Amino acid sequence: MSRTARVEASEVTIAALAFTALFVAFFADTMFGRVLGTHDGPGFFQPFYDRPRTMWTDSLFAGYPVSGDPQSGFFNPIAIVLKFAGFSFDAFVVAGYVLCGVGGFALGKALTGSRLAGVLAGVTVSMSAFIVGHLDHTSFIHTAGWTVCALAAAEVCCESGSWKAFLVLAVSLPMMMFAGSPQVATYGAAVIGARLALGLLLHSSRSRFVAQLAFVFLTAGLLSLVVVSPAFELVGMSMRSALTWENFISNSYQPGLLPSLVFPTLFMGRGALQGLPAVEPSGFAGIIALLLAGAGALTGPRRSVFFWSGVVVLALLFALGPSTPIAKVLFHVPGWNLFRGQARHFFEFTLGVAALAAYGVASIERGLVTGRHVRVLGAGVVALVLVLLGLLRWSTPGGLSVPFDVSLSDARVLVPMALLFGGVLLLGLGSRFASATAVVLVVVATAEAFVVHRLAPWRNATPLESTTEPASIQIVRAASRPGERIVVLRGYWDPDVPANSALSYGIGSASGYSPLEPRAFADATGIDPNGVVGDHARLLDDASTVLDVLAVGLVVAWPEAGVSAERFERAAQLPNGVIFRNLRARPRAWFVPETIELDHDATTNAIEKGVLPDGRRFDPATTAIVERRPARQFASGCEATVKRKDEGLLEVTTRCDGEGFLVVSERGFPGWRASIDGRAAPLRRVDLLVTGLEVPAGNHVVELKYAPSSVWVGVGGGLLGLALALGGVLNRRRWFDQPQPA
Repeated sequence: MSRTARVEASEVTIAALAFTALFVAFFADTMFGRVLGTHDGPGFFQPFYDRPRTMWTDSLFAGYPVSGDPQSGFFNPIAIVLKFAGFSFDAFVVAGYVLCGVGGFALGKALTGSRLAGVLAGVTVSMSAFIVGHLDHTSFIHTAGWTVCALAAAEVCCESGSWKAFLVLAVSLPMMMFAGSPQVATYGAAVIGARLALGLLLHSSRSRFVAQLAFVFLTAGLLSLVVVSPAFELVGMSMRSALTWENFISNSYQPGLLPSLVFPTLFMGRGALQGLPAVEPSGFAGIIALLLAGAGALTGPRRSVFFWSGVVVLALLFALGPSTPIAKVLFHVPGWNLFRGQARHFFEFTLGVAALAAYGVASIERGLVTGRHVRVLGAGVVALVLVLLGLLRWSTPGGLSVPFDVSLSDARVLVPMALLFGGVLLLGLGSRFASATAVVLVVVATAEAFVVHRLAPWRNATPLESTTEPASIQIVRAASRPGERIVVLRGYWDPDVPANSALSYGIGSASGYSPLEPRAFADATGIDPNGVVGDHARLLDDASTVLDVLAVGLVVAWPEAGVSAERFERAAQLPNGVIFRNLRARPRAWFVPETIELDHDATTNAIEKGVLPDGRRFDPATTAIVERRPARQFASGCEATVKRKDEGLLEVTTRCDGEGFLVVSERGFPGWRASIDGRAAPLRRVDLLVTGLEVPAGNHVVELKYAPSSVWVGVGGGLLGLALALGGVLNRRRWFDQPQPA
């Protein structure tokens, strides 16, 4: 198959406009007046999008480094531009789908030289079950979009060596990290790496190609430091620093669910029964797309067909998790074993199907599909349908208690079979009108994807967009006092207001929902990454001082929650709960006359059970447990007043007759810097969770500022990467002259 691996900027622009129109139409009845998403969208990604763009927030886990969480989108250029321009979160979501469509178009065009094949590939990727099913995971969608763009650029690099393609690849690779899903970026990078390795093997000037790729990877690596440097710091402290085998294989696909590749509507609404959460989609990439992928496998370039068929097969095996022995191998691959949800390997499966389908469209357009090909394809379709119907009839897919009662008259079975056999018939009869046949199949594939995903239950679960604060938030504001935080025991304020809503409304909160929740915080509070307090009795126990140290003044609980009347009083009533006031909550800053040193276990025991190793009661108002600091007495009667409190900034005025020790209820993360009257002062971790410092006698101004060196290291690397990219553009004739591919 002859082709030109070249994608023009004008074609990309037209594709972007076309896919924008497609997805505005697709989401029209939900994106206006509703939030695109059902759980993580409005509960996690929207609050991060809505909040002011600061590196630190006081609205999660009593203090959280937003700049270190890739999924927050803090460094995502698309989020930054859209938010600055005043666009809503829904526009940001749609932009991710458009990016997937444009990337798919570029990939299909680069593979085949056919615009129509590019359209089909764009539709297959952007309207696949993986992408539409992960509507709630905005970072997945954006990362997938940049991954496909990078894959298209890699294809052009291998085939024509355009300097623009190398530059696009050097920019797209770090954008995969900026978009916020390390998991999708890792899976996509594996496919990109394999394609470049194949290109290197076939290249006639390997040394020059290696040098060009070295430029790409060095540039991409430096640019990626902007995200990777602060993320590396946070991940090492988080709950995700390691996964157990059970977590790794969670949400894996099951062999009994394979019929969903062709009969997707049979499985809609069965998320819990499948053993997968409702957000984890099937690998459905389109019925016509599968048919065209079969045609592409029969008629496409042999080497490319082997490569993309290998991607499809391996991805399917990976998605099946413990159903194959490959999962055991992957669990021991460093980096790869940090990600759960093996069904998410359907992303690579979708890429492979899209590439093969693009070859199929191009072959049909050019009249390369013969009668023999049609007969082989027809036999393959018959075999596939029989196998899948057999699985439906005689297996118990995904944990269903009984097999499906399959009827060929069921529209959910009949329509997919009609599309498959009708497509084969059209290929057989339409050989004399090759171009028209290709157009019809692409149009049908687009309409099919549009209709199937519009039938999905997500449309009825999207929450209404609110222009006013929810009643629960208003009640909390009325009950709260300056500087105090709140904790939500159930993971939400009320059923429609998740814990991370504190981000949107600027409320100091010790609750939160993030897979990168710091492990030390989770161990001390019992708050899991979903924001739920697993053992609330331990946290609310009279002996525990955890809430006191974290300056938690308000506790949102249910009416029957067991609380001590001596420690808590009812502060307000919520529609679905009660707000209690913690009478022992410490302020944001206070002086203690005594510091002691304990090991980690003894410190944990002291703050959770309120007892020191010598039997004394631990009172954080008078004693601070300081890391790596011998016991010492300080002046008493000192005063601390918070004069200024912003995200990542705290200013305290102090007065003390002697040297004092100031405890500050800010999380003891790396990156906090302290100064006294403008002069740097060392900070120490206090009471396991917060921080503190020694303050000399007299009147002083103490300032704490979050300015992590990891971010500045990343920014420095990013600037070097930009300089290297600019050098590549200026020296493109010398560095990127046309290679001679094999």
